Amino acid sequence: MNKILNKNNLLFILLTSILLLVLSFGLFLFPRGQGGAILYTLGLFIGLVGVIGGAVAALGFTLLLFFMIGSVMFWTAFTETPLFNIDISFFVIIVWMIGMLLISLLTGQMSSQLKAMHDENQSLREQIRTLVAIDPTTGFDNKERMLVELELEFNRSKRYKQTFTFVLMKINHLDQFEKLYGVKEMNRLFQHFAKGIHRCVRASDQKYRPEKDMFALILPYTEISDVKVVIQKLEKELKVYQLENRKYTTLTIEYGYIGLDERISQFSNIYELAKEQVSAHVS
Repeated sequence: MNKILNKNNLLFILLTSILLLVLSFGLFLFPRGQGGAILYTLGLFIGLVGVIGGAVAALGFTLLLFFMIGSVMFWTAFTETPLFNIDISFFVIIVWMIGMLLISLLTGQMSSQLKAMHDENQSLREQIRTLVAIDPTTGFDNKERMLVELELEFNRSKRYKQTFTFVLMKINHLDQFEKLYGVKEMNRLFQHFAKGIHRCVRASDQKYRPEKDMFALILPYTEISDVKVVIQKLEKELKVYQLENRKYTTLTIEYGYIGLDERISQFSNIYELAKEQVSAHVS
């Protein structure tokens, strides 16, 4: 928390310094006519480059302007023929150059701070999403935890020549169910699924809710030929749902299941294959 406050304080200081510098240069340059207005506009553009592209881009553009202005001044002094009809003193140019270097550094630093804060926020969101591994409605683990456990089970089964089966269940037309009966009834439906799954599988079987309308199981030491028995039990338990108003509705549940296969080289393929297969088994 202190780290975030420190970064916010630094950002505030940088922004305040930039605004004061821009205001000061406006008061310094505008009384000097057209030339002062042009230099002020260039300064604003340098600041914009610094905020968008960072210090390196701003300094690069500033040095390019310095070179161009220096070349014009050298040509004017050498030929005594001004390229532009703008009267700006050498002192004003020097002050402006110093100010542009400061603006480049300050806006570049602000750009770096904004990027660092954005990256940190993204990292924190990712950590929170990963840490909140349990679905509060069902008590089942989420997709991230499922993929971790699926990889462990895949590697363990490959190493010890064991077997397991991955089962994926999808509640069909869940969006229509939510529109008809509301969020509260939909959450009751999820709890109905969670209780029914607990009754149908072993305590050692791993249970997940990877997506809003999907449930998943990892069944260790289970041949794919035995999964049909499990699915029959699940269908019997889950297919008919009693609403809160005591009426009954029949659900359409789609199943997909993948067993350990030598052709499957990566654990992540199992989940994707099950999703592709899920519509082939309609209860």
